[in-house]
Amino acid sequence: MVSPREFGAFARSALRTYGVKGIARRIFYEVKLRTGRLVRLSGSNGNDSTNLRLYIDHTNIEMWHRSNTEFRDIARNTADEILSGEMSIYGGKTFHSGWPPDWNRHPSTDQEIPLQHWSKLSHAGSIGDVKDVWEIGRFCWAERLIRASGSDANDRYCEAFSVAITSFLRESPIDMGIQWMSGQEIAIRGISLLFSWSMLSQEQQTEELRRKVEQIVVPSAYRVASTLGYAASQRNNHYIVEASFLWSAAAACRGIEGGDRLLRHASDALMEAVLDQFAADGSYAQYSFTYQRLALHSLLFVDRVSTLTGLQPPLTFQPLFARCCKFLEGIMDVQTGQMPNLGSNDGSLLFQLTDLPIHDFRPFLVHLALAAEIETHVSHGQWDEEAAWFGYNVNDLRPTEQMTAAPTSASFHVLRGDRSKALLRAGSLRHRLGHADQLNLDLWIDGVNVARDPGTFRYTAPQPWSNSLANDDVHNLARPEGAVMARRRGRFFWLDWPEAFVLVDERHEGADLIVAEVSYLGYRCQSRRLVARSQNCFTVIDRVIPIHGAVRWNLPCDSNYRQTERGVDVSGEKWWLIVSGAPGGGSLLTPQSYDPTSGWESSTYGELSPVTAVQVRTDNRGQVLSIFGPTDAEPPDDHGIQILRAVLENPSTTNVQTALNLLAL
Repeated sequence: MVSPREFGAFARSALRTYGVKGIARRIFYEVKLRTGRLVRLSGSNGNDSTNLRLYIDHTNIEMWHRSNTEFRDIARNTADEILSGEMSIYGGKTFHSGWPPDWNRHPSTDQEIPLQHWSKLSHAGSIGDVKDVWEIGRFCWAERLIRASGSDANDRYCEAFSVAITSFLRESPIDMGIQWMSGQEIAIRGISLLFSWSMLSQEQQTEELRRKVEQIVVPSAYRVASTLGYAASQRNNHYIVEASFLWSAAAACRGIEGGDRLLRHASDALMEAVLDQFAADGSYAQYSFTYQRLALHSLLFVDRVSTLTGLQPPLTFQPLFARCCKFLEGIMDVQTGQMPNLGSNDGSLLFQLTDLPIHDFRPFLVHLALAAEIETHVSHGQWDEEAAWFGYNVNDLRPTEQMTAAPTSASFHVLRGDRSKALLRAGSLRHRLGHADQLNLDLWIDGVNVARDPGTFRYTAPQPWSNSLANDDVHNLARPEGAVMARRRGRFFWLDWPEAFVLVDERHEGADLIVAEVSYLGYRCQSRRLVARSQNCFTVIDRVIPIHGAVRWNLPCDSNYRQTERGVDVSGEKWWLIVSGAPGGGSLLTPQSYDPTSGWESSTYGELSPVTAVQVRTDNRGQVLSIFGPTDAEPPDDHGIQILRAVLENPSTTNVQTALNLLAL
């Protein structure tokens, strides 16, 4: 039986998560679902003739290929792997999907999924993680086929694209089967098909192939429109992706029945979603860089469709693209193009137009900078290919040697040296949290992600692995003994919204200093974290109240570990870490398959690998001291540490200024 306290927490959280309008939308959707009204709401049998017209001029991509001939062979090798039945999903995991793919077979469990109306199916986990099936049905891999093709209508990769569409239409009839179950998955498939079509040469855009694309895209538009209210209730990337597809489909297929109504519906949805989900500082509602990229990729596609069709979207995207580009550039590791693996990460990449790893954000940021018509500190490279496929002249890119300033954000705080960077997650919550990670610290030294976020692994998996890397007990933070930062019910609903408050935030050329704290609701517990940077060294001091607790760090798996009298020493080829707390309080966790907290990370969705996870108990002051640095640096002396401890206990103006003067030396 649910206690009154928990029921109250549930009601308060539901209101903050969805809002009154969102709850009403969800109820309306559930009524339609349970009464069978969704059984035939698509409104199309796929035979509409819509005069699909969408073509991106090949001048700029051909110019790029002439200067980068080696990448065409790599693209063909990737396409050949797809045609051999080997499908790479989530940016890492490879399945044998067959060719054409088996759209209704789970690639991990080999289980056949019944072909019945989507509203009668369930993805509660009985077939395994349904995302594995959906990932293949997204058709994002089709872009890799077209990318490898020439301009000949008989090109084998273009032919394979046509074969895949024919197979899908035959094996996944409209509204039937698992591939029609999720509005977002349908929208991603629709965007992928429309964009792949636009990538084709004019010779390849045959009437027969156009009709095939329309036979999926048009019913998909009606299907997405029928449940767009559910996506709206979620207030996340689902709403933006679905609204983006609906607008793009209605704009590109001008002969679609009810097209003007769909266009107005999509315009209203886009306006609502963008204004709700993007903050003025360029950050995103879901506190996830992967989902921010997915949402912005969808809007970049709308922007390109607008240019190609001459129809204006409901708002001007350039200011949004500019501030998001600056925000993300300020966080990205400049040596690798990688972002911290923060928050929810399901491996989504809408446009797979380079051979770079999915973690590399440079293709996306070059595209974003060109769309926003702003300078970027990303120089020219193979990551330019994405923007060239979208029709941009990458020679218009304006690289600047001046480093993008660390972003000023209410939720993310960057401390950056010339060879290092730390990201502190701390702030108020405008939207529901994805992970319980307030005060989590992600740290890079000389291109190595030293202190690392564990990622996501899987949303649906046998216990204890169902979205288990979302909890506070696996993150780089201090945790009071017996306390839980936020209680989760189900996979994504959180009863508690822990707010972090920044007490000090000072940035200088050679030094930075941040102090933030979070309270553990219902436990009378508190954690305070100080992060100080002096050149490329970082001092982190944590304090918990009451005094019993521990600090955890997730470090590279090949780290060298040594237990010390008061903690641990850990090092890698380019970095070192010293952690001290209670006497004998340091330990190295041993990864166990039954325990998500024992030292695991998921760099890509569906994959697990061990990390060097260390834990140090707090001393008799409730504190743990952690110092990170590159191999050629020395740790601060005891006098400097005492000054920083004074700031942690009393962040007065005098104490802060004294600390900054010391750090800047």
